[in-house]
Amino acid sequence: MVYVKPKQKQTKELELLHAFKDSDFFEKYTSNLVGNYIFLEEPYTGFGYPDMVLLVWNDKIQENWNDERNNLTVTDVKIVQHLYNCNEWKTIADLSIELGFSERQLKKILKNLNRANMVENHTDYWKLNAIEDIFFIENIITIEAKLKNWRKALLQSANSEFFSSQVFSLFPDNTINNDLLDCYSNTDIGVVTYNHTYEIVKPANRKNLPITINGWLFNEFIGRMLWQDN
Repeated sequence: MVYVKPKQKQTKELELLHAFKDSDFFEKYTSNLVGNYIFLEEPYTGFGYPDMVLLVWNDKIQENWNDERNNLTVTDVKIVQHLYNCNEWKTIADLSIELGFSERQLKKILKNLNRANMVENHTDYWKLNAIEDIFFIENIITIEAKLKNWRKALLQSANSEFFSSQVFSLFPDNTINNDLLDCYSNTDIGVVTYNHTYEIVKPANRKNLPITINGWLFNEFIGRMLWQDN
């Protein structure tokens, strides 16, 4: 459900990104974890190709995943996000009005989600199962690296806020100036520099997951990856 570019063009920005990845910046997200995280470079998110995304998940993914989830489509996952946003019981007629799908389409989708243990059904009403039992990603940390063009980094980082728990723009330390700091000051995006060691110039504000369908797509991507490995 997530497309990752097979090969990146070797650039100075990529060298900066790889050097930063090898620093201890990510230890606060990955320490004490055994295999419960992965770095993706340039995954397609629906909002472009962020330079790097760190996904961190919890052990419940192994306990709660079933084979039917591997058959879900992007359309199925869209319904999941909608039910998550609603956080209440819905009839198929309700969902048809709200989403524009036919009742016949929704009956099929909800049956798929029920077999995957994603939704529960009570008479004519449907609701998403407990979020902690179906969404397993704890952190989506996105890094956008630029050598000089911080305005473009800011725009790309803002796009990544639609699915990330935290977003950072990464620069060499000599790129930081007052204009940059002023533009980032009223955002949730963090600013970090790297030159042999990293420095967090501005912390990133944390958002709760999932935010949009893209978080769910990462969640399903990880689940299927682990299922195949078993």
